[in-house]
Amino acid sequence: MTAFRYKALNAQGKKVSGTVDAAGRREATQSLREQGMHVTHIEEAGGGVVGGLRHIGGRRTELTYLFTSHMRRLLRARLPLVEALDATAKELGDTAMGAPVARLRDKVAGGGSLADAISQEGAFFDDLYVAMIQSAQASGNLAGAFDNIHQYENAPRLRILRCWW
Repeated sequence: MTAFRYKALNAQGKKVSGTVDAAGRREATQSLREQGMHVTHIEEAGGGVVGGLRHIGGRRTELTYLFTSHMRRLLRARLPLVEALDATAKELGDTAMGAPVARLRDKVAGGGSLADAISQEGAFFDDLYVAMIQSAQASGNLAGAFDNIHQYENAPRLRILRCWW
């Protein structure tokens, strides 16, 4: 079990914070939701943000940003999804993101959806990322979703949002 610090809004809309023990970020978030809370920020008690605004700093963020950037360009160039994932896996092969992207490629090549594959790589992709990809696949605008995620990850104003508490 890992301890997670969180900030949330309770059922009355009041800001609350505390810690919760869980096996992972998703389990911690689910536990808080079951208590009627809307989680706005969650992080491991020992360190960096693992949800919400994770895409602000840190090594994982850089790798997720590189993945998003590569996929955005390749899909805009109309490369098929599996080929774009393959090229991205090769490009990021020497990084910690190489193996996860190769797993994404294998799952999609095997007939799975990209959103389902990404949701299984929680170390790099948060719930918002998964939801945006899921929505994009349903609407047929995957390249547009990567554009939006790229803009979101690159927006300097997010540094201000982190301090709203």
